[in-house]
Amino acid sequence: MNVWSVLGMTASRDERAIKRAYAARLKVTRPEDDPAAFQILNDAYQAALQLARQANDLDWPDEAPAPRSEVREDAREDARERAYQPYEPPVYVAAYEFDPDSPVYTAYYEFDPDAPPPEAAAPAPPFEPPAPPPKPVQYRLPEIVPPPLPGTGPESAIMQARRIWAAFLSRAHRSPREHLAQLFAGDELLNIEVRDHFEECAVQYCAGEGCEDDFREAMATHFNWVDDASFVGRHMPDETGMMLARLRAQRSYAHFCQLALEDEVVRALLDGDPRGVIGRYPDAAFTERMRELLEHIHCYHGEMLDLKLDAHIVEHWVAVVRGRGWSA
Repeated sequence: MNVWSVLGMTASRDERAIKRAYAARLKVTRPEDDPAAFQILNDAYQAALQLARQANDLDWPDEAPAPRSEVREDAREDARERAYQPYEPPVYVAAYEFDPDSPVYTAYYEFDPDAPPPEAAAPAPPFEPPAPPPKPVQYRLPEIVPPPLPGTGPESAIMQARRIWAAFLSRAHRSPREHLAQLFAGDELLNIEVRDHFEECAVQYCAGEGCEDDFREAMATHFNWVDDASFVGRHMPDETGMMLARLRAQRSYAHFCQLALEDEVVRALLDGDPRGVIGRYPDAAFTERMRELLEHIHCYHGEMLDLKLDAHIVEHWVAVVRGRGWSA
């Protein structure tokens, strides 16, 4: 197995580059989806880190790491030594300083017939609970501060991801693709858990109505949500469903805007008021094509119909093709 081809990179001694490559491959190789592929990826990642550290220690060049045969032989020798090394229990030594004034006590763990019989112990006095300490003059119960929920402290992965997302969002709307590339090329998202929470923040934002189409498209392209949104779909299904619906709606709308440049029927549906165009298209052919277009959109572009088109105009075009005419 070539560890560098599994990670999708060339041989390198840069550990940060190896971690970034591993993080990129983890996006499509999840342990819960394909355990065998994830095990291969993890083995390659650990082996790459070991080769990089050896390269840094021995000053090997980046493109010529240690020969695989030598690495394998050293690994086999280490494994044989670990396998056949006898187990030696640890030895605990307690050191005491000699004190000539302290008495010497002897403990009898077995019955000794020569030892004198122990004296009868006096009965223990009845138990009396200690008296409570007096309350101070200004006695107050301390304020009870509930501990933070697991994984929500100020240094937790989710809080780090939210801070990174807030800083990214404040500057990324002008050129989101460029800022995404800069962010993922740095060190802030090398932690896989922080990166996953950052992606969840992006899904939640892109599911909202106020997110711009170009920004949503850039995020979807970077995280490959259209082809594989299983990870975020398991953690936040409602937000993922709405985000994908808005993404499909904007892509369908962009496609129909291109068609409208050459098709008068599509152009009339997207931005035409029926009261202004009915007189110019009285023929049955136009009405029939409009009916087919509306049926096609209802069947295959429901998200665009719900989220992008003017419902008032669509409703009246439906009335026109059904023969009921225009009703103000």
